Amino acid sequence: MAYFDIKDFGAVTDGKTLATKAIQKAIDTCHEQGGGTVYFGAGTYYSGTIILKSHVCLYLDAGSTLLGSSELKDYQEIYPSYHSFIDKQTHCALVFAENQVNISLQGTGTIDGNGGHANFQTHKDNDPNRPFCIRFVKCQGIRVQDLVLKNSAQWLQHYQACQDVQVRGIRVFNHCNENNDGIDIDGCKNVTLSDCLIVCYYDAICLKSSGPAVCENVVVSNCVLSSHCNGIKLGTETTGGFRNIRVSNCLLKVSDTGGDHTNGLPF
Repeated sequence: MAYFDIKDFGAVTDGKTLATKAIQKAIDTCHEQGGGTVYFGAGTYYSGTIILKSHVCLYLDAGSTLLGSSELKDYQEIYPSYHSFIDKQTHCALVFAENQVNISLQGTGTIDGNGGHANFQTHKDNDPNRPFCIRFVKCQGIRVQDLVLKNSAQWLQHYQACQDVQVRGIRVFNHCNENNDGIDIDGCKNVTLSDCLIVCYYDAICLKSSGPAVCENVVVSNCVLSSHCNGIKLGTETTGGFRNIRVSNCLLKVSDTGGDHTNGLPF
C-alpha cells in the first residue's frame, strides 16, 4: 500500500507554522493514486480544516500531534447535503469527510483540537464558531483506533448518517469547553465502539438521530466512561429514532477534572 509522509509535502513540526496545505496535498495525492497511508511522524503539526478522502488512512505515529489552529479563519465552512436538526452548529471541523468510503484515523499519536484557546471560549451553548475535532457525514467504512483525542472546542467526534463504523481503543479527554461530548453517533448504521477510555465534561457516548436516518445496529462494549453529565445517552435529537442498540460491560464514573488522564485511568 502506498505511503505518504507529510514532511515530504512541506509540513513542519514546530507547532506554529500552518501545515494545512501540506497535509491536504498528501491526502489528495494518496487518494488520486488509489489510496494508502498518510504518515505523521513525531512532532506537532498545526492545522486548520483537512478533508479526508476515500481509501486514505491518516496514521499518527508515537510522539506526533495534529494540533488544531486557534484561528477560526483557518477552518472551512462546510454545509453537507445531509440536513438535520443541528445544521446551524456543525459547519466547521478540524478533520472532515463527506460521502467517502474506507477512511481511517489510526496510530498512537494525538489529535488535539486546541479548544481551550481563548478564541474559542465563547461561553455560548453549541456555538457554531467552535470547531469539532472530527466530523464525518454519510461515509462508509470508517475505522478510528488507538489514538489520543482531546481538547475539542465543541463535540470531539461526530459521525452522522455513516455506515460500518469501528471505533476501538481510543483515549479521550475533552474538558476544555462547553458541550464537550466524547463521541456522538448520529443516525449511523452498523457501529462497534469498544475498549475506549473517555473522560469528558458532557456526554461521554451520545447516540443521536438528528436527521431522517435511524441510529441502528450499534454495539458498545468494554469502555470506561467518565462524565459530569451522561455516561451513555440516547438523544437529545431523536428524529429518525433508534433500533437494535446493545451496551455491555461498561464502567461509568463521575469525571475528575483535575488533569489530562489520557495516559492513565481517570480515578
